[in-house]
Amino acid sequence: MSNLIEQAAQRLEQLRRAGATLPDVKPSQRLPGGGQTAAPAVESRRVDLNFEAMAAAGVLIPNGPRSLLGDQFRVIKRCLLYTSDAADE
Repeated sequence: MSNLIEQAAQRLEQLRRAGATLPDVKPSQRLPGGGQTAAPAVESRRVDLNFEAMAAAGVLIPNGPRSLLGDQFRVIKRCLLYTSDAADE
């Protein structure tokens, strides 16, 4: 039985023969000895949050002041965590 890399190489060759278009690997992505690196990581979108505006709108924010709503969420979270821990045992 062939290993996973050999199976992947065979599958790529099958796709090429079938006419599928495959991305080209740039020389900078090649490793010595003929291996190839993984595709470069895709940068995710950055989102900046305005915590001051969120707090003014009544949304709970990290490190915000204690509130009744925050305490209620903590109670619910503790129950959920306790239940999930008990289910794992």
